[in-house]
Amino acid sequence: MKKLEKECLKEKDEKCGVVFLSFKKIREILKDSLRDEGDLDTKQLKERVNEKFKHGTTMSEIGNILSGDKTFTKTGKTNSYKGEVGGGSYEVKIWHLEE
Repeated sequence: MKKLEKECLKEKDEKCGVVFLSFKKIREILKDSLRDEGDLDTKQLKERVNEKFKHGTTMSEIGNILSGDKTFTKTGKTNSYKGEVGGGSYEVKIWHLEE
């Protein structure tokens, strides 16, 4: 469990409750997407969450959730994307769901 989630559980703050619930919802959407579609990269997972989750999410949140949960594993492969700004390219990890 992430540090923020532990702090939120201790404090029972309304703001923390919203953050904690959104992490749970995002995690479930990530699991459902990987279960239904097979291995996906971080960018594709972010798109799936933003399609279903009203307020969307960031790549940082997706990365934190994926790396902090042992049910998500990196396949060791990457996908490359050409950046929209500046014309550079970047690589993202491909994730697998361990059940």
